[in-house]
Amino acid sequence: MREEFITKGGVKVIRDKVEVPVDQALADVYANIDQAKGCILASDYEYPGRYSRWDIGFIDPPIEMISHGREFRLHALNERGILLLKMLVGAVTENEHVSDYEILEDTIRGQVLPMPHDFTEEERSKQPSVFSILRGLCDLLACEDEFFSMFGAFGYDLVFQFEPIRFRHDRSESGPDCHLFLPDRVGAIDHQKQLAFSLSYEFVGLDGTGTEGLPVTGSRRKPSRG
Repeated sequence: MREEFITKGGVKVIRDKVEVPVDQALADVYANIDQAKGCILASDYEYPGRYSRWDIGFIDPPIEMISHGREFRLHALNERGILLLKMLVGAVTENEHVSDYEILEDTIRGQVLPMPHDFTEEERSKQPSVFSILRGLCDLLACEDEFFSMFGAFGYDLVFQFEPIRFRHDRSESGPDCHLFLPDRVGAIDHQKQLAFSLSYEFVGLDGTGTEGLPVTGSRRKPSRG
């Protein structure tokens, strides 16, 4: 089934939804996740508004976002990502919390404004932070499709963007504070209904250029020995 959505930022999202056998919905993801970029999210516990009954997975996403401290990077991982990245530029260039940025063909990188000295407790979470970039992306890409989202992991060090903590140890070599992906192929399993389906996305920007016809590709790392 094909559906079309228009995001809040004017990007056309074209989604093809195909029902598949439950045991096949994530088979390709599990077979390649150790060597490919991607994500698997699974839960067998359901609580309204927090946990759900879904298993969701994907590999070879077109876009990733990585942040360290107040620096961030949106990176295209394939040809589809390069085209999609052009549709996301406004989330950075029009963001009042971004102090500077650089736009390349396959990367948008920049820095978020420093933490202000004075703020009310009610404004703590609204300070300039990496979440300012995520809010900009969410605002640009918001639509009625509940599965169209960014997936990944957040690190503990994000708390330092909201609390003026004096470090006792050097944390410059620590890993990313967040690493998120924007996928264009998603497998999903509804365990409660014992249904599964695959979702394929295409995107069309305001200038009329789109991703349809471009291949889904991704790098593979060699498996480690030992």
